[in-house]
Amino acid sequence: DRKALPAPDASRLQAAYIAPQGELEQQLAAIWADVLKSSRSGVATT
Repeated sequence: DRKALPAPDASRLQAAYIAPQGELEQQLAAIWADVLKSSRSGVATT
C-alpha cells in the first residue's frame, strides 16, 4: 500500500558520496550498481 509509506526524505539524497574501500567493498558496490542500474554505489548509499 503506497499510501501508507512515509514521504521521501530529500535531505538523504544530498549526503556526501563515500567511495568503497578495499576489494570486498568495491566488489559489493559494483554488484549493487549493476543491480540498481546506477553509475556508482557508495558505502552509505541507501
